Amino acid sequence: KMFEISPINTPIIKGIGMNNDDEKNQNELESIINERHETVKQWIRSKCLLPQYIDKFIDNGFEDISIIKLIDDTQQVFDELGIKKIGHKMKIAHEIKILQQ
Repeated sequence: KMFEISPINTPIIKGIGMNNDDEKNQNELESIINERHETVKQWIRSKCLLPQYIDKFIDNGFEDISIIKLIDDTQQVFDELGIKKIGHKMKIAHEIKILQQ
């Protein structure tokens, strides 16, 4: 043998090497993740009114409203996300405080 693939280290590729239960679980997980992302997207669109930051939040791990509620140092988060405009920072910080109530 030239090489051997260990089942522990084998990535699961949807549809390949998965049984029906695995595929069902994968689909359920993807559905939950999409639902959580959609909640964050909706909050940024409808409450913050700043949809241009949706990808910055999702791509940096703010994939669920419960994570956004945990933000205590908004300035650090804004710096990490690259949000520069003071008015945008104020609006997002205000909406985070409302979430935390």
